[in-house]
Amino acid sequence: MATELARSTWPAVPTGEVLVLVPVGSTEQHGPHLPLTTDSVIAEAVASRTAARLPGGPVRVAPTLAYGNSGEHAGFPGTVSIGHEALRFVLVETVRSFALWASAPSSSTATAATSVRWTRPSGSCGTKAMTWRGQGASFPAVMPTRAVRRPPQCSIWLPAT
Repeated sequence: MATELARSTWPAVPTGEVLVLVPVGSTEQHGPHLPLTTDSVIAEAVASRTAARLPGGPVRVAPTLAYGNSGEHAGFPGTVSIGHEALRFVLVETVRSFALWASAPSSSTATAATSVRWTRPSGSCGTKAMTWRGQGASFPAVMPTRAVRRPPQCSIWLPAT
């Protein structure tokens, strides 16, 4: 079962083994014909559809992080960029907060995401697999290939540990 964390009441949020998917988007231009939230809308759709297809225990889709590293779009009105380090910090603290009520539904013991390392293409679905590493452990993440040239800007999987 997958539900949106933001629409849950706190008593309805499972504790223990819970997988939390965090959509990471941006607020930036995509030409004069698309909204500034295009990346966030895509990230939410990817996370929601992924959650619906995952077998096993409880899955929650966290609220979208709608600000990213979008400095290359700074000349366009409406762009909001928090930079790579701020984005990394927000992700680390988000995972730490999840760890207060949830643990990964696997053997992963990571407690914080501290760096990003790209690994290999993942199938033909237009995604890349990557590994977040934190305090001696690592866990998988998947995102569209569009994010290859800069820090993560689309859905990532962060086991809440």
